[in-house]
Amino acid sequence: MMATFGDMWHTIRNADGSWQPSYGLVEGQEENNPGPFLTAACAAVGDSLHVVGLTTPAEQMWHTIRNPDGTWQPSYGLVEGQEQNDPGGFIAVACAGYGGDLYVIGLTALARQLWYTVRNADGTWQPNYLPLTNDGPFWSVGCAFIGSQLHVVALTETTGQMWYTNYDIGTGVLSPWEILENGSLNNPAPFFTVGCTAIFGDSLLVVANCADSSGVWRTTRYNDQTWQPCYIQVEEGQSAGTFNSVSCAATSDTTHVLGVNGVDSGGSQWYAARHPDGSIWQPYWVLVESQEQNNPGPFGSIAAAAVGEAVQVVGITSTPAEG
Repeated sequence: MMATFGDMWHTIRNADGSWQPSYGLVEGQEENNPGPFLTAACAAVGDSLHVVGLTTPAEQMWHTIRNPDGTWQPSYGLVEGQEQNDPGGFIAVACAGYGGDLYVIGLTALARQLWYTVRNADGTWQPNYLPLTNDGPFWSVGCAFIGSQLHVVALTETTGQMWYTNYDIGTGVLSPWEILENGSLNNPAPFFTVGCTAIFGDSLLVVANCADSSGVWRTTRYNDQTWQPCYIQVEEGQSAGTFNSVSCAATSDTTHVLGVNGVDSGGSQWYAARHPDGSIWQPYWVLVESQEQNNPGPFGSIAAAAVGEAVQVVGITSTPAEG
């Protein structure tokens, strides 16, 4: 069974815990439609949501913005059209906001290596994609800013191991890659997809789902550069199935974890939350579709970002197809 990918949909979990009443079709807000989309990433830049989507089968990178007033940039913009080189096609993407800038990391389809570019606060783009590293080959990537450091977590293609580095944009120094499992008391890998976000203001939360169906796991890098000594399973009061995609975001008082279970298991979006100090976990996964008046799914991937005290969610629909 193969999956065909398609449309980009958006919803919001408001600061009071309620949800936007319906999913909105992002292509319905744009004057062009470069899709179908394979996957997407999103990040807050100021009070706006920036979304970067990868199309299939062209494996191109496209960008749009949801403005603070709820309107969208009138057209998707082709990121490769702003660059003087093109290391793609891309099969995975991550992004993070720093001040008024947007940093975008793309994972190439052939070499499985990481490249980055920057959308500046004035709307221009860095003139070239630059290699973030020649390591790999990688399969999935996540990133988040803490201070001036871009923290990057990537999963290897063959073993599903989790690797970490950080790039200081002030000094231009990329730290040596380290394998997280080497410092962990347990090793639930192989992992399939990964996401990360800043919590407590200066620590990094990493979430990943296992390829062996054992669920969603999390770990934390603290501000003293040490790691939580083990992966901890995100356990809720009921099973939401096996996840194909995970993401996370943090508001001032809550950590938010989202996942999509496999298309053959419904392709549904699920949500869980805890206080940043870890004291209280929401007792069960919440089905996001149950909070909406429409259901455009099944979904194949999910991305989330905290914009102010609201969590904005972007999902790509996925339809089973024989093949």
